[in-house]
Amino acid sequence: MREQISQRIQATLRERLGASEEEWKVLWPRIEKVQQLQGQARGGGARMAAFAGLRDRRGRQGTREAQPAEAQPERQRSEIEKKAEALQKLLDSGSADAATLQAALAEYRQARDKARKELAEAQKQLQELCTVRQEATLVLMGLLE
Repeated sequence: MREQISQRIQATLRERLGASEEEWKVLWPRIEKVQQLQGQARGGGARMAAFAGLRDRRGRQGTREAQPAEAQPERQRSEIEKKAEALQKLLDSGSADAATLQAALAEYRQARDKARKELAEAQKQLQELCTVRQEATLVLMGLLE
C-alpha cells in the first residue's frame, strides 16, 4: 500500500514538473533527499512526538498509547532524532538540573543546525538540475526556498 502511494506521488510530481524519464531518474533521488532533510531540519519529528499521548483524535486527555518500540519499523535514526529523544527523556525524568538540560538543548540545537545546513546544500543541488519552471513548481510545493 505504501509503495503504491509513493508511486502515485512520484507520478504526479513528475507530471507537474514536466520531467522526462531521464530527468526524473536524476531529479527524484534529490527530491527524496530534500524531503528527508526537511523533516530532520524541523526537528526530526520531535515537536509532534512531544505532544504524543496528550490527546486522542476526539480530544480526550491521555487516551492515546504510544506504539511499542518492537512494533515500530526498524530504521536508522538521525542524529537529531537521537538528540531530541535524549532531551525528551531528561524532561520526562523531572529530575534533570538546569545545566544538564541546557547541555542537552545545546546538543539538540547543534544537530538541528547541522541538518539545516545539509538541507540548504541538498536544495542547492536540486535547484541546479531544474529548469526555471521546475524550480518555480518546487518552490510552490515547499521543496525549494
